[in-house]
Amino acid sequence: MRKNNRWWVIGLIILVVASGLIFLFAPAGNDLKRGSTYSRSPDGYGAWYEFMQAQGHAIERWQKPAEQLNNLEKKITLLRVGSDLSPYGHGYTDPDWLASGNVLIELGIETPVTGAPFTTRHPTELGDVKIQTRRRFPEITTNPSPPSEVDEMLPLLDDDYGIIVRQKKIEDGQHIEIITSHLAANAYQAETGNFNYLKSLVTQPELPIYVDEFMHGYKDEETRQKEGNRNWIDYLSRTPWRAVLIQGIIIMVILLWGLNWRLGSPAFLKTPEVDNSRVYMDALSAVLMRAGCTELVIELLRQEEQRYLQKQLGFGDELLALEQFAAIWEQQTGQKATELMDILGLTPQRLSDRELTHWLEKLQTLRTKVQMGMV
Repeated sequence: MRKNNRWWVIGLIILVVASGLIFLFAPAGNDLKRGSTYSRSPDGYGAWYEFMQAQGHAIERWQKPAEQLNNLEKKITLLRVGSDLSPYGHGYTDPDWLASGNVLIELGIETPVTGAPFTTRHPTELGDVKIQTRRRFPEITTNPSPPSEVDEMLPLLDDDYGIIVRQKKIEDGQHIEIITSHLAANAYQAETGNFNYLKSLVTQPELPIYVDEFMHGYKDEETRQKEGNRNWIDYLSRTPWRAVLIQGIIIMVILLWGLNWRLGSPAFLKTPEVDNSRVYMDALSAVLMRAGCTELVIELLRQEEQRYLQKQLGFGDELLALEQFAAIWEQQTGQKATELMDILGLTPQRLSDRELTHWLEKLQTLRTKVQMGMV
């Protein structure tokens, strides 16, 4: 093989490997946050949570492991919105906790695909409920054989293709399952029937309402402190070694191929150092600017700025809920929490260049205060 041809082959291999690495390991967003009441994305539940609060319903966020539900001295309704479909539910649930009179409502239960149209509307007393999935629970037969712990199973919403929402009565408790995790997501804000229908499900038992945010990665201060006491063995057990091993093998193959020269090691010419991170950011910013995607810019920057401010106050990399961090900010810095909320709580939206610049100047003001030791 001639030397020029060897260069072409090496270049082609590097290009293929680099493309594979980008495809396999490039960040694809935080899927865990899907269905969270902290999320403003289309598949989040921030709008529905505010809708419940605006109507005066007492609703709280649960940010502890499921095992601690048994420590509550009251019966509750717990809402879990899955970040993806699961045939087995979205977390550990103690059967005795349910049987004692608690209510569990789970959205996003994986079921078989049927011949149903993808988009259907179902009239209810609260308005039309829009469902966008072909999946359905199978119809309950005349002689059902449910698991022994299920006393009764009832369809709450169904059509000719199967059941969309079903209720399992377990002694004094209830387990309500819904096939889609997007029943009242932010993308359905115009569907008042969807919002009202989910509201009716969580309020019908007349119990205190909690939304499980622990499953989306949110933890209260007590839980974080307990997890912070774990030893280095726990840390290693949570490290994704498989991804590291795969990348190491690929790099080793490239190095072995590159050093396999028949005529000795090549004399490399010195080339100017290129800041790949800066080049990547410049290219990405140019694309976002041309597309006018200020929503993505706002979402990414406010998260990173909050993470920077948290570090300066000694709270690490894991993002706290904005309301929680604002309270800590006011307590430790003496600055107004409302100022922080106004800046970091900006809803991702399309802004003009002037508006975006003004918002960025506010972010810089917060950072400058920290750097100058004013807080």
